[in-house]
Amino acid sequence: MQALFLRLGIFFLTETIEMGAAMYAFGKVMRELMAEHNTSQAEISRATGIQKQNISLMCNGKTQYPSIQNCKLIATFFGLTLDELWERIERAECE
Repeated sequence: MQALFLRLGIFFLTETIEMGAAMYAFGKVMRELMAEHNTSQAEISRATGIQKQNISLMCNGKTQYPSIQNCKLIATFFGLTLDELWERIERAECE
């Protein structure tokens, strides 16, 4: 029984670490795109309708993946397709 709890604990720790890496990658891509387009969180918020607080959380890797709708809005804002945005995030996870 103790071994089972240990394995479950390791599983949940691993999942938490992987989610943290994904959140960090999303934030990293957001910051890179903002630098490339010389734009601010406030400008993204105004253009997309996403609350500035949520943009800030995304940029700082403090939120799980945003909704698919918000991802579409962000991708469109930066002139990307949703697939292109996800590809950048996946590459950032591997770095």
